Amino acid sequence: MKPLSKKQLAVLGQLSTKAYRHLVSVGYPLEAYDTWRHELTAEHCNGISSWRSLNQLHFVPLCNALRAILGLPPREDHTPRTRKEALIETIRDRAHHWELNTGYISAITSKRFGVIIRQGQSLESALIRLNEEELRQLIYTLEARGRAKTAKISRQFNLPIPAEIHKSASTMPPPRLAAWRGDRLA
Repeated sequence: MKPLSKKQLAVLGQLSTKAYRHLVSVGYPLEAYDTWRHELTAEHCNGISSWRSLNQLHFVPLCNALRAILGLPPREDHTPRTRKEALIETIRDRAHHWELNTGYISAITSKRFGVIIRQGQSLESALIRLNEEELRQLIYTLEARGRAKTAKISRQFNLPIPAEIHKSASTMPPPRLAAWRGDRLA
């Protein structure tokens, strides 16, 4: 699971500062801010007291604990809990990144995997019927189609085709696919 982003750490920092000030203002006997923050984090994050060690599963429970101190309503948790949910989230993200509409993805899904999406049915309901391997294949297909779309637009306007450079080996696709796409490490 991915560690917390800088934005999430900033949100936790702001909420914890406000919560601590609120507790001090109502006369709650507290120790130093850092000690209180580490104890609260350990209490709500399975004994982990450092924010740098937290992952995505810890963010919403800790955020909701701080929001409860401030009297704010809890935040909904949309963190994917299974590998399949994470793949579906990745498909949603890639579709947004490459600006691929739901109808286009539905056509690919029905053509490649035989999953028919009826009008008014959401893409999520079709993706749930695919297994993990089919979802991975769909991600690779969307990536390839998105890159092709970008290359076509770049050629159309005489712009250089943007190169995607991978930051680490863990983000590289399988070797055969990487060679086919021409990916390289930074």
